[in-house]
Amino acid sequence: MHKWSAEFSEFSVKDFRCGSTAIAVSWQAKDLKQTDTMDAEFWNNRYAAAHFVYGEAPNAFVAAMAPRIPDGPVLCLAEGEGRNAVHLATLGHAVTAVDQSEMGLAKARKLAAARGVQVATVLADLERYSIAANAWAGIVATFAHLPPPLRRRVHREAALGLQPGGVFVLEAYTPAQLAFGTGGPKAPELLMTLAALREELSGLELLVAQELEREVVEGDGHTGRSAVVQILAIAFLGVKWGYDSALKHVRIAGWLLLAVAAIYGLAGTLALGRNLTPFPKPSGRTRLVQRGIYALVRHPLYAAVICSAMGWSLLRASWPALGGSAVLALLLDAKARREEQWLRRQFPEYVSYQERVKRFLPWIY
Repeated sequence: MHKWSAEFSEFSVKDFRCGSTAIAVSWQAKDLKQTDTMDAEFWNNRYAAAHFVYGEAPNAFVAAMAPRIPDGPVLCLAEGEGRNAVHLATLGHAVTAVDQSEMGLAKARKLAAARGVQVATVLADLERYSIAANAWAGIVATFAHLPPPLRRRVHREAALGLQPGGVFVLEAYTPAQLAFGTGGPKAPELLMTLAALREELSGLELLVAQELEREVVEGDGHTGRSAVVQILAIAFLGVKWGYDSALKHVRIAGWLLLAVAAIYGLAGTLALGRNLTPFPKPSGRTRLVQRGIYALVRHPLYAAVICSAMGWSLLRASWPALGGSAVLALLLDAKARREEQWLRRQFPEYVSYQERVKRFLPWIY
C-alpha cells in the first residue's frame, strides 16, 4: 500500500478523488487532529452509497475526445464507478476498468448492464498494476491524482502501453484548483501541471495540451468552477524509446540528419542546375556533373531523402518509422545502381568518377 501524508486546515471526503491508490492523509480541523487511510476500505465505504458519487455521465473531456480514440481495446485507470468505461463501451470499444475499490467496480458492472454493454474489471491498486506494453488503442485517466513517483511510472507505462496510433486521454486538477475548493486533493504534490505532464509523456505527440478553468459537474464529488489540465496524446507510429537522457540524444541525432538532408538537397539542386530532371534516365543533352556536392557523393538528392526519413524517424522516436526508412534506403540504393548502368553507357568517364566518389556518404558508401 502506498502512503502519502499532507496537512490540511479543512477537509471533506468529496474534496478528494483518487480511487486508484491507497493514500494516507492527515489533516487538522480546529483543535482536532485525525489520520485516515484512503485505501480500498475507504473507497469501498465511499462507493457504498446507493447513488453514483461522481455521476453516471462520462467526464466531459473524455466524451469530447472519445471519437479520436481508434478502434480497439481501451484501458481506464482509477475508474471508480465506471462512468467513462461504460461510455466508451457504448461506442464499441472493448474496455477494461482498473480500480482498487471492489464496490466501485461492482457499480461499474451494474452501470454497464443497465446500458447493455460489457466492461471488464480489474481489482488492483495502481502501485501493483502493470500496464501491458503495446496493447491498447486508448488509455484514459481522469482525476487520477497519484504521488509523483507513482504518477511518473504510471504515465511512462501508459505511453508504452499504446498501440501505434493509440491515444492517451487525461484530465486532472492543477495547483490553481486549490483556490476553488470544488474538488480534488489539497496537497500541491498530487496536483498536475502541463509542464510536468509534457516531461512525463515526452515519448508521445501531444495533440491537445492545455491548462484552463471550466465548470466541472460530476455528481456530488466534483462540482463547480475548476482549474484543470487536459491532455490528448498519440503514440505517433508505435513503440517509443526510453524517456531519459538517451531520448534527447536520439532527437539531437534526428535534427542533425535533417540538417544534413537539407544541405544535400540544396547543394545537389544547385549543382545540377539545368541538368535537374524528374526522369531517372539521362537524356542526350544531359551533362555529367562532378562539381560541388557531386565531388563528394554521386547521388546527393537520394541521400537527402534517406537522411530526411531517418531524421524524422529519430525525432519521433519510432522503431517502425526507422524500419521504413531502412527499406526506403534499400530501394533508393537499388534505383541508383540501375541509373548508374545508364550513366556508364552514356558517359565513359563515369567509371573513373564512380571509383573516386562514393554513392551516398562521403568516403564511406
